[in-house]
Amino acid sequence: QKVEIVLTAHPTEVNRRTLLKKYRRVTEQLALLDRADLNPYERTEAVSTLRRIIAAIWGSDEIRRQKPTPQQEALGG
Repeated sequence: QKVEIVLTAHPTEVNRRTLLKKYRRVTEQLALLDRADLNPYERTEAVSTLRRIIAAIWGSDEIRRQKPTPQQEALGG
């Protein structure tokens, strides 16, 4: 006999993959802004990009309004 442990996240602990990607992009932009060698144009562009990402996160719905299919759940979406 073989026993396997399967851990599942509670629905309130699950972040949508699209939001996780946006959070990663925020991290990347903050790391870019932390660089001392950016010229003024690059810094302005990085701040602008960061603002767009944050606005997209703010407007995102963290909760699914429709139940995902088993295939979507398997894909992590």
